[in-house]
Parts: sequence; C-alpha cells; structure tokens
Amino acid sequence: MIKLWDDPALDFRQRYKVPEQFVWEENDFPRIIFDGYMRVVLSMLPSSPARVIDIGCGPGLGTKILCDHGYKVTGIDYSERGIGFAKILVPEAHFYQVDIRLLQENLQLHHQFDAAIHIEVIEHIPPAYHELVVSNIRQTLRPSGTLIITVPSCNLPLHYWHYKHFSQDEITGLLTNNGFAVKKIIHQQRLGIINSPYLWALASNRVYDLRFVRYLRRYMFLKWFNTTDDPAKAGRLVIQAEAL
Repeated sequence: MIKLWDDPALDFRQRYKVPEQFVWEENDFPRIIFDGYMRVVLSMLPSSPARVIDIGCGPGLGTKILCDHGYKVTGIDYSERGIGFAKILVPEAHFYQVDIRLLQENLQLHHQFDAAIHIEVIEHIPPAYHELVVSNIRQTLRPSGTLIITVPSCNLPLHYWHYKHFSQDEITGLLTNNGFAVKKIIHQQRLGIINSPYLWALASNRVYDLRFVRYLRRYMFLKWFNTTDDPAKAGRLVIQAEAL
C-alpha cells in the first residue's frame, strides 16, 4: 500500500459540500470556462458510444455531458461527497470512490476503456505523484486508447487550490515518459479582458446582476475566445494522447 500525502490546505476533499458544478448558472463564468474546455474535449474523443473513464469526476457534470453525447461512462474520484452527489445526479453512469494514486490496486478498472479524460485534476495532486498518476491512467485503457488531459497553463497565476501549473514541455514530457504518444495540443481559454475578474464583478455582484452582460460574455467567449493559436495567450492546455 502506498502511503499518500496531501497538503491539508489543498486537499480537494474539503470541497463539494454542495455539488457546486450543478449549481452554477449557465452564464456564470466558471460554467462558461467549463463548457469551453468540455467542447474541446468532446472534439478530441473517439466517437460514441465508446467506453470512457472520467478520472477525477467530482460531482459528475463532465460525466453527465459525456453521457448526454452517448458515451458509456465510468467516473472515479477520491472525494466521498463528490461521488455521492455524482451517483444521484448522473444515475446513467457508474461511479467508484477511488484515489487515482491507488488505481493499480483496482484491477476491475484495468484495460477496460477506449478513452480516459483527466480534466482539471492533476494540478490538485502533489507533483511527487504525477508520474504515478499518468502511469495508472494508462492502465485503465485498452491498447491504443485515448487520453484527453487538461491542465492550467503557466500563463495563469497559481491558483490557491493548485500545487502547480504547467508549461507545454512539462505536460508533454510527463505523458511521453509514462507510456503515451502526444497526438494533438489545443491552446484553450484565450486570455484577455474577457477573463478579467473585474469584468465579472461589474456584471454580477451583491448589488445588481447584469444578466445580459453575462449572457454576452458567454457568447463572446465560446465564439471567439475559447481557443487560440498563440501558446503565450492560452490559459489552459488540452492534450490528446494515445496509449502505447
């Protein structure tokens, strides 16, 4: 048994007192960002009804989106509350409370899936475990299975819930050193004024809520700011890789 360590201040099991992804309104900025990178993820997955494992699924909004697109989805997360909410809110999927760092002990999940998604998760895991995590993800996939992983770029300041952000060389090196061939990289969330927290505070605060401004921000982000050709202006990296 591997003895696991997490920084108590960053341990994401403190979250999900409510299923927060499901209480976001469509035009809340966290939901806009979420829908933006899920659009990219869906474009990189094999066609449905492929079997997909959502590794670090939380309360299951990403899992639900995959199910709605016809995928057969299994979700895992180390948060008991997250998995509890997911089982209620996405009954069409299968869920297991599993710490990805211990996936090698869960033989029922080995070599079962056509694809895996690891969406905004690895930055919440201590870096000492990153190689183990990627190696364990590979164990869930069938030969030539697809991994879609998203990570925050070093272009963003380090978030208070994150251990680290990634350069393109760091994340691609991590994948290629642990059994994957990188096939495609998309630079997502073009940075600029539309990402400004000040703009968000102007559109929605305790005094008033400018619903039209929030709607317009969603429209503009998904139409013009969701991806960029300039790596220096990307807030997130979305990588498609193939298991070797």
